[in-house]
Amino acid sequence: MKRNVVGFALFVVFVTLRPIASCQTPNTYTDTDAFNVYSVLMPSPIGGKVVLVVSTTTKPDRCSLDDTSIPDADFREAVQDFQRTNKQEWNLAEEFTRASVKANLIDSKEWKSYFRKGADKGWKKFYRAHPTAVGTVAFSSVGFNNKRTAAVVYREIVSCSECGVGSLHFLKKEATGWTEIKPGYATCGWIS
Repeated sequence: MKRNVVGFALFVVFVTLRPIASCQTPNTYTDTDAFNVYSVLMPSPIGGKVVLVVSTTTKPDRCSLDDTSIPDADFREAVQDFQRTNKQEWNLAEEFTRASVKANLIDSKEWKSYFRKGADKGWKKFYRAHPTAVGTVAFSSVGFNNKRTAAVVYREIVSCSECGVGSLHFLKKEATGWTEIKPGYATCGWIS
């Protein structure tokens, strides 16, 4: 009987704390090199309208790479770090307000709230709430090689139910800063 009571008590504690754990605020992402990488990939305003940056990292679920298939050792290390660092969600908002990268942010909870009743209705709500926006951009966290001279990041840009693009981006650090490169091997990308 005593064992059943203890087991039930542990079950209640687990069930009670699980929602709390899932509601925790993500850790703040403070990697200066990462924000320099984001600045290279930041979309420019279109027709005077801005692309809003989602305030937390996005999980690159649509794109994954097998690091063993990457011939370049620096990018292989960067992909391994990319896989590790993207196991959790990161808060980008604080650092974007301090960084040299100027970004108009949208809170990720607000962003997700628009689409609870479907994509088409969600976009209508989004554009009513943000008439000066032309869409959103979401970034994953950035994976780096050990020397921090190679970087891999996932970026997706979406502007309507059937208007989106997402892909992995590969960058090299040079004397003038980060430069996007096109690797000579298969990566990942999607378009709708």
